[in-house]
Amino acid sequence: MTGPIIALLIYGAAGLVAAGAIAMRLGRFLNFRTLLISNYVLVGNISGAIHLSSIEQGYRGFYDVLSGGNDVLTVSTVGTILGLVAICLGSLWRLPKRGEQNSTEPRLSSREWSLLSIAVPLIFLLALPALIRMRAIADASAATRILSVDQGEARYVFMSHWFVWAICLGAVLVINSRFCRPPLFVATVTIIALAISALSMSWSGGRSIVIVMCLPLLILVSPRLRGVRWVSALILISAAVVYLSQLTVERTAGVRITSSAWSWADWEWGRYSMLGFAQDFVGTNGYLYGETFAAAGANILLGLMRLIGIYIPNPEWRSMPDITGAAILGNGDTYVVAGLNAELYVNFGYAGILLGMLILGMLAAWVDNRFVASPSQISKFAWAYVGTLLVFRTLAADANAVGSYLLYSGLPVVLLGVLAATIRTRGTRVTAASEATAVGPRRYLSRFGR
Repeated sequence: MTGPIIALLIYGAAGLVAAGAIAMRLGRFLNFRTLLISNYVLVGNISGAIHLSSIEQGYRGFYDVLSGGNDVLTVSTVGTILGLVAICLGSLWRLPKRGEQNSTEPRLSSREWSLLSIAVPLIFLLALPALIRMRAIADASAATRILSVDQGEARYVFMSHWFVWAICLGAVLVINSRFCRPPLFVATVTIIALAISALSMSWSGGRSIVIVMCLPLLILVSPRLRGVRWVSALILISAAVVYLSQLTVERTAGVRITSSAWSWADWEWGRYSMLGFAQDFVGTNGYLYGETFAAAGANILLGLMRLIGIYIPNPEWRSMPDITGAAILGNGDTYVVAGLNAELYVNFGYAGILLGMLILGMLAAWVDNRFVASPSQISKFAWAYVGTLLVFRTLAADANAVGSYLLYSGLPVVLLGVLAATIRTRGTRVTAASEATAVGPRRYLSRFGR
């Protein structure tokens, strides 16, 4: 297995070099191009190198590539490398020249201040009862991680996530006050807000969700942490390691499967081996030609209709978790997530991986450009959330994840981002119109006086 391991590591190192070069060119490490490529290397290349080296001798995940034959090994390795090349090429789309792109640090306008002053208490009042309800459900459950809830409780799951937005957007208000200008104060408010946000999500037992929900605030305020950035990063990383380690201990307590750094990189967050499962599945059942993506779209749209009281049953399309549940677990459980590479291959083969990862890289590039160019701090926060989803809710997730996080968990952020952009646009038009009106008479009088 030396050849595939070396190939994965060489291409992975090249990908990290490309990610670093992009960060240097943009002058920002926390950009969505760099984060996406780096996460792909972790999810694919590093995961594959660890899996093939058999470092973890115990439980090796839901599918073992080494027991699947040469075709499985080839597809897992070649597919991972092709995806990395495609995602790097996509991330170069409209890449600015060095020094050409300057990230603005807009202040809240008076209208945006009023908007947040109304929205934050409203979101808090909607989210707090849902959070209390979900904590009660978690306390009553013997499970260390809430994977599903009873019918009718789903709305309380994503509404409890809104508590994070009340905290983070409240922090944005405080940070933009005249009492919180020094970087040390900004860092203190940010760390407190992130700590409260992380604790509010501890009921679920999820780990990656903490990153998804907390990272937008950190990306937004990062330019204002000059002088204390490294100290803040050290505090946040230390706190994150302790918090996530504690969650891991709680999740694996009394369970036969133990968690380690190797198993986390191999199959808990890594998805290399699941590409082998995809080849095994295709060899037996053939390609699905978009069935799982159609199922994801239908689930999101019809879920919205059910929320407003219109019940339409889902079509008989299988999602990727349905497929892994049936093929790997032998039941209807849907907690085995194959990852985007595997889902693309199951549907369209190598062509799906190439085109899908190319589009994902281009989307990350487009969102990053929109984030930098946005003149509104609220809109910047919304773009930061979208970019975070592209990085952390695609590669190691299924096709349903991004849409669900946008339309359900992220609904307040998306709506506020649209409102803030509208306010800014109208304000700009009004200012331009008033200036034109003022300039007109002056020009007329100057000509009259000649």
